Amino acid sequence: MNRQKELQRAITLLDEQELYSPATQIMWVSIRSLIFYYLEEKRIDFNSTQEAILLFISNQDSIDVKCSIYNVYTSSILIEWDINTSMTKNEYEMFKQNCLTIKETISND
Repeated sequence: MNRQKELQRAITLLDEQELYSPATQIMWVSIRSLIFYYLEEKRIDFNSTQEAILLFISNQDSIDVKCSIYNVYTSSILIEWDINTSMTKNEYEMFKQNCLTIKETISND
């Protein structure tokens, strides 16, 4: 989990500079890695990020967690692939809250 600490440091630096879109991208890398780890620990096989996300969602009981992963996944795809998409501070704060919901779910499982 040393990589998680490095990613968090990068997120903090970008956050302090109000660079919300790059911070969002790195936050997504962090969340995606946690989801992969979660599935591997449960011995659930997957072959792609999309499959991992669907498997993660199907293993959750909470609608809040399901909505959080959906919002994080779709927002991160937009930020990565659409050069006209950017994050406002409020959108970024909601994104961070969704990421926190996912992290707490994984750590409590």
